[in-house]
Amino acid sequence: MFDLLDEATRTSGAAATLAWARIENAACARRLAGMVTLLDTRHAAAGSADRDQWYLDNWGAVCA
Repeated sequence: MFDLLDEATRTSGAAATLAWARIENAACARRLAGMVTLLDTRHAAAGSADRDQWYLDNWGAVCA
């Protein structure tokens, strides 16, 4: 991911917009992967079958 940062800082105009969009997409993918890991951990916990609904409403609520 650091190579994407290096590329983004060296570009300008439309190329910079595209480069920063790639970085944002990579960060969102990693964040989503972390949320999946957290949800898998919660599902594996004792008593999780007794809960009717599981959802990830936003990052702050999930981490709380």
